[in-house]
Amino acid sequence: MSMYILYGQFKQYADKKGYQLLKEDYRFIENNIKHLHQDEQILILKEYLKRWRQGMMEGGKTPQNQNLGRFRANEYLRSVCKN
Repeated sequence: MSMYILYGQFKQYADKKGYQLLKEDYRFIENNIKHLHQDEQILILKEYLKRWRQGMMEGGKTPQNQNLGRFRANEYLRSVCKN
């Protein structure tokens, strides 16, 4: 499966579930995981969204929690990829 297909499926899934990822988020993800094997990428993407959701739930449902979710997810990605 190519990177484009993987990210296309990931984007569709994230949009469907209500995550509001920006172009910059996708670019950040790609820059951090493109060197990894596809199986690792999939596991990291699943955990990334899990961390995003957990961050959003920390303070109730407010628009600011998308940013907290983004922060938690990106923090996770930095810790596992260490580019």
